[in-house]
Amino acid sequence: MRMKSANEVKIAHHELGEVEDLDRTLKSVARAARHERASFKDDTVRVATLRRRVATLHNLAHRARKSIELLDNQASALRRDADLNNEQSMKVEDEEDDARESLTTALVQRELSAKDLERTRSRLARAEQALNRARKLDAAVSGLDTARSGPFNRKHTAAKDSSV
Repeated sequence: MRMKSANEVKIAHHELGEVEDLDRTLKSVARAARHERASFKDDTVRVATLRRRVATLHNLAHRARKSIELLDNQASALRRDADLNNEQSMKVEDEEDDARESLTTALVQRELSAKDLERTRSRLARAEQALNRARKLDAAVSGLDTARSGPFNRKHTAAKDSSV
């Protein structure tokens, strides 16, 4: 093996220094690349996580919209039912008012009929009393006529009858 010259040693030493510098630089670049890969991997994981969260939020928002729509439909149906119930209760109230009015009218007519019946009964009783008095008077007058038409008053009665 031959000995190298001092110049060659210097050059080799210099080249060795450059190679060592390059090796350090390469290690530093490798470290930075590993760090960037880890950071990229972390970012990729974060992005994937964020995408999953966004998808979950979209699903939740969609379900919330559907729930809101369903609740809105139910509220509309309940409002319609309430309106129908309100109309029905108003009809029932009107019917009750009509029934009360009819009943009141019937009661008033019944009271009036009862009063009319009482008045009629009272008139009938007065008419019967008057008829009884008339019969008594007629009987009394007939009795007087019979008493006058006896043998004693025949002349006087006949003269009176002829003057009439």
